[in-house]
Amino acid sequence: MVFIFLFRPEYFIDDIELIIKNKLSNSIDGELNIGSMNGNFVTGFKVNEVDYSKDSTIIFSAKEIYIDPDLSRIAFGVIAFSEVIVTSMYFNFQSSQLDGIQYSEKSTISFFNTEIASLIIDDGLFVIMDQLYKLNGELVLNYSNVVELDINSLNIHSPAFQDVLVFQSGNLIYNNEEIELSNIIINSHWVTGKADIIVNIEDFQKSSASIQIDKLFLELMNGSPINIHKLNVEIDSNNRILNGILKCDADFQNRKYTDIFISGIINKNLIEFDKASLIVDGQHISSTGLINILEKSWEVKANIDEFELTKNTLISGEVNLNSDFNLDHFNGNLLLINSLIDSVEISSISGEFGYNNGILSSDNISVKSAGQISNFHIYSFSDMDNFNIYGSIELRDFSDKSFISKYALDSLNGDLKIAWMKNFDVNTIDLDINLGNALLYQNKFNSFNGNISGEIVNDDFRGSSSGKLIGWDYYAYNWDTINY
Repeated sequence: MVFIFLFRPEYFIDDIELIIKNKLSNSIDGELNIGSMNGNFVTGFKVNEVDYSKDSTIIFSAKEIYIDPDLSRIAFGVIAFSEVIVTSMYFNFQSSQLDGIQYSEKSTISFFNTEIASLIIDDGLFVIMDQLYKLNGELVLNYSNVVELDINSLNIHSPAFQDVLVFQSGNLIYNNEEIELSNIIINSHWVTGKADIIVNIEDFQKSSASIQIDKLFLELMNGSPINIHKLNVEIDSNNRILNGILKCDADFQNRKYTDIFISGIINKNLIEFDKASLIVDGQHISSTGLINILEKSWEVKANIDEFELTKNTLISGEVNLNSDFNLDHFNGNLLLINSLIDSVEISSISGEFGYNNGILSSDNISVKSAGQISNFHIYSFSDMDNFNIYGSIELRDFSDKSFISKYALDSLNGDLKIAWMKNFDVNTIDLDINLGNALLYQNKFNSFNGNISGEIVNDDFRGSSSGKLIGWDYYAYNWDTINY
């Protein structure tokens, strides 16, 4: 009888299959189908074409499941397997599947007490919250009142990741109340680190986490790389309030961001950081902000004090940014006060703008200082060598020692319209001018109405001018060179 059971189990397989189906059907809500089952207790069993569906949606399927029973453990009443190989596995999990689930204090997630010494996932495809994850790995499973998984090796491919995510080791324990991830070691070429996380299923506000990432490399949609170093995240629960602290350094777009510090509160789908600061190229910036996880959006309010953008350019004030989960595309508005732009003192700069793939644009940026009001339309601005802008400037007794004093003028009055485009190939400028009491060839005039247009090459202007010049008191002067 024992020989028949071990080597010729086909006489019992129909009963075994029926028992499994009945046991599972009583434990789950849905429809389970098993194509065929063959093998024996010595060489193992193969279960072909398994699928489980609910509400006409396939939740789980596998082309083949190989099962190698551990007879030494089974003899003592423990359902144990030396090896289980799941081939071409598919698992679909969406948040809607949790709707309507009621947890009982005495509930159990187990219908069997099961041990699997080696659970191999060969070509597994997981769909979780509409994200695709392809898994290959080897796990150790203990399944009783809790589910415990030990990771021997696990590789995950996903469009959500920069590249393959490699887990060297780790432990997962799941019960009806929480999921505990401990000693999770990640060693991929784009991210390395360690994590310990507890997620409370019944009350997320009781969760906690400790994450240390040595390096993290990300690439934005426009190809811009971000390198993050020494990332530390600590999340603790205090009276059902999740408090979090993040620290790290980063390199982004040829700038170094150091001593990044963020502290805040995690409340359901919102992450509100009440204190954030960083040092950019040795300069300090502080901010506050909000992240909405469900809406996949974020907003930041940054305070800046004499931040040096370029030589002779210092800005102070407030900048507000907001976007979806995308660092290379966002919108914002700014109000800068008492700043210095190219050595010119500016009272205020204000307006709304957009940033997309390294290019800044704006329908209107207003610039005000003593004696002048300017409004600019920025078609594109990448840096000081790549931009395309159009604007108007009103001069009312404008006086600036760094510019007009060397021409023996007290002030400037008039209106200008400017179109300026500069890139690696061209540097063209077009000016419509209505100017009074200025200089031409170091001689004063009463007014000039006209146009100046041309190209700037090696800091020299080459172009043409046309218009009406009134009241020009000119005297003899010497030409250095005449080109004709």
